[in-house]
Amino acid sequence: MRVFQAKAAALVVSLAAASSCMVPAAQAATVSLTSSASAVAVGDVFTVRLGIADLGAASGSSLSGFDIALAFDSSAVSWLGFSFDDAASGQNQLDWPEAGSFGFLGDAFDGGAGSIVAFGLSGNSAAELDAQQADAFDFLTLSFQALAPTASALFSLDTSDPALLFVDSDAARLGVAFGSTVATVAIGSGGGTGVPEPGSAWLVLGTLGLLAARRHAARRALGAGAAALALAGPALAAEPARTAPQLAPVAGTVVQVQGQRMKIKAANGSERWATTGTPLTAQHVGKRVRGEGRAVGDTVLIAKPVFE
Repeated sequence: MRVFQAKAAALVVSLAAASSCMVPAAQAATVSLTSSASAVAVGDVFTVRLGIADLGAASGSSLSGFDIALAFDSSAVSWLGFSFDDAASGQNQLDWPEAGSFGFLGDAFDGGAGSIVAFGLSGNSAAELDAQQADAFDFLTLSFQALAPTASALFSLDTSDPALLFVDSDAARLGVAFGSTVATVAIGSGGGTGVPEPGSAWLVLGTLGLLAARRHAARRALGAGAAALALAGPALAAEPARTAPQLAPVAGTVVQVQGQRMKIKAANGSERWATTGTPLTAQHVGKRVRGEGRAVGDTVLIAKPVFE
């Protein structure tokens, strides 16, 4: 419980600092987006991976949590599943056996219009992560199937996302530099077998079972730490414990845009960031927007916004 309380409260502080444009540490780890294949055929299954390197040996320099958004070409590929395990080690590097740990909390969501939002939070202590975690590893693997021929199916990490966050093992914001943030895959028209690449079959077939297990574990952990979360705020409790998307009407005026996110000012004067899943421009500022949204972490996902 002490680990849970400290981690929950500290992460909320990190999220608040991120939204206030807190300057990250000077020594940065490197985050990169890569694909398992540069060319596939229609029907083939391949993976796109997010990895981190250059974590260093200093105390508190391990990766403890993340919150990212990724865009993909939904007209050319279909998203099949995800894993938090590092392929090289066969281990989720944010989840180690430890007495007192509340386990790993994480999920990935279809944000609509070709976007994926994913987050993860380690339940381990700083000492355990610093001792066990590798200096470089993949922290998120996404599995896709090729649907239609294209010269370049695009996958991109949204680095302008105001909710983008990496947390170190001391529950402070982890400074990162970005290597490759875009991956492209050429899709040919013929010869695809539909058979997953080696090592990814379990990712496709086991996603639903793994997700159910994670949600069950998350509900038990969150139930045990309900008092801590009540004090720390809703930022951690909302998403891991949910069993079905809860949609609510969203309406207001767009006052700011960053990448695929927009800040909406409601009629009562309150402001909140929302994700559309599609690129936004300065031309959207000042327009009224409405739609149905669901809360994900510190933002709201609006799959089909209507601008007026």
